[in-house]
Amino acid sequence: MTGISLNELFQFSESDVDKGVAEYAKEHTDAASGLAGFAASIAAQELNKALDVDIFELFAEAWIKARSIKEYGDRAKHPPGESAVVTLGETELTSTSYPVLELSVSGMKLPVLKFTLELVAKFETVQLAISDARIRSMKPGEAAVVVRLKYGDATLKEVSTAKWKLPGSIAFGNGIPIPG
Repeated sequence: MTGISLNELFQFSESDVDKGVAEYAKEHTDAASGLAGFAASIAAQELNKALDVDIFELFAEAWIKARSIKEYGDRAKHPPGESAVVTLGETELTSTSYPVLELSVSGMKLPVLKFTLELVAKFETVQLAISDARIRSMKPGEAAVVVRLKYGDATLKEVSTAKWKLPGSIAFGNGIPIPG
């Protein structure tokens, strides 16, 4: 883990949960109009626990699909022990996750809410250190990030940074595997 988690950029709030319930209620007439403050607050806390994930591990799937990276999974072209630094120019990566909220209040089950959380980062440049079919570390250039919370087609919240403060280099422990 790089030590940079999604919950450093975004946190669910009581208001976000209430907005999700309101969006659900637009299509489901049997739905409650909202959660009481305390229940919505607890719901937001539970959703925030799911955000304790490494941002760069979320982006790993996008990197390993890039044509310039995929070839490093081919052991015939890049045998064990070979190391390379691959520079990607301006790169925009998107990661989408679907936090789900299942609650009950006083024994009554509330509707299941499935949110969409989009994380979009635009890097001016990224260098990836690769060896043994694994991305071992990265050196990001300047970046900007946008996090969007949606329920259905409705955007409930958007948080963005003009410049994203990142460490000079980020190690990935045992590395992120690149499929062969």
